[in-house]
Amino acid sequence: MTDEEFLHEFKATLALHQDGDLKGAEAGYKALIQARPAVPSLWSNLALIYRKRGHAKAAVAMNLRAMELHANSNDDDGYARTTRNLFNVMRDAFRGDEGLTMDVMDPSNRLQVAGMTDFWRARALLDQSRVRESILFFKTAAQSVDNIHDMNLDLAMALLKIGEYREGFEVFESRWHTGHMDQPPTSGTRWNGEAIDGKRVALIGEQGLGDMIFMSRFLPQFVAQRPAHLTVSIQKALCRLFAGCPGVDSVTDKKKVPNPDMDTWLVGFDLARHLLAENGTFPPPVPFQVPQEASERAAEFVAPYLDRFKVGIVWRTSRNNKIADQKTVDFRHFFRLCEIPKVQLFSLQKDPSDNDIVANGADLLVIDAGSSDADLADTAALIQKLNLVITVDTAVAHLAGTMGTPVWLLTPEPAYWYWYGVGEHTPFYPSMRVVRQSRPGVWDDVFDRIVNDLKRVLQ
Repeated sequence: MTDEEFLHEFKATLALHQDGDLKGAEAGYKALIQARPAVPSLWSNLALIYRKRGHAKAAVAMNLRAMELHANSNDDDGYARTTRNLFNVMRDAFRGDEGLTMDVMDPSNRLQVAGMTDFWRARALLDQSRVRESILFFKTAAQSVDNIHDMNLDLAMALLKIGEYREGFEVFESRWHTGHMDQPPTSGTRWNGEAIDGKRVALIGEQGLGDMIFMSRFLPQFVAQRPAHLTVSIQKALCRLFAGCPGVDSVTDKKKVPNPDMDTWLVGFDLARHLLAENGTFPPPVPFQVPQEASERAAEFVAPYLDRFKVGIVWRTSRNNKIADQKTVDFRHFFRLCEIPKVQLFSLQKDPSDNDIVANGADLLVIDAGSSDADLADTAALIQKLNLVITVDTAVAHLAGTMGTPVWLLTPEPAYWYWYGVGEHTPFYPSMRVVRQSRPGVWDDVFDRIVNDLKRVLQ
């Protein structure tokens, strides 16, 4: 491949990457690496794709290869970018603590940027649940780093973890300045906590499905302010659930109807930002009203198993989540629950994960209810008819907690801010038990506890 041909193919591949065609970009980078394996940017760019897909270990190795190749180059900017990428993906691979010494992050000592190293150390401390220490480093780094808004997203999570909710939600406003979020395409002005009596208001879904389920607890307070018309523009999977909420006049799929014509708009986290109680406590969850047809469908699923203890399970988060590996449990762990007398498992997994149930010979042991769900209203209806839900950190955890069904949440270490702390209690969901990893990446002892405790429940 000539230099001219290489440059042409590299530009084309980079364009695919920037346009979001990860499959095409991956194929392009691989072909270019086969032709010229000593080009560091090819390895680091491919690592970005692998990280996005949740393949953290492979992305670490690719970034380390890129750093090795950068060692003999004069491309300081490329070296710095690769170093940042390496640190981010090492966090995903449970190796962020190595950033505390910088020996792995900057072996050539070429960065020498105090603010950035404080930023990395803050993130590493946060990953180790040394949250208050991390906040000190975040605030020190804020005095000198350029990407303050990106850094503030981590600082916001740290503040939320220690219960500094008001400050945390304010710092989280930096998400609007990172370039990753656009202002919702709607008319009117953003709600800032002022009176909405008589106004036409649009509540617009943001962040994940679980976040919007969590924030639904604030709806009674919000509708008590008597907006003239409240439209909820939200992810399709949540439309039927929110349509049943008292005070909601209309619900639209925000992808299909992106521009509701309103006087005022707000996003989900604005509810907590402006309606949180003075003492920092959150209102209790408000169960959704499930549609009749969803309840009838759920009744058909459980009808043959009314004499058994019915357990819903979810073992994987979205594959598009960059920390998917951390939040995912090997499906085969659940075979231990199948061995317990009187237990019947129901999969609530939306994506059956390349058909883990069939691939592992469990299709007669685990009833696949989730993959045929139309949306989360169907999931909520089934959850109401189960005795217990055991799930990793997904929207189903929030949904089960909101519906008041007993739920055992399997949370990785470090836990997300909703579940941060010690012990098994969470103030957000009275019916939830938080089952924590003792070590990052290890689930065996978690299932030892679950199996023993489920046996005791059934005695």
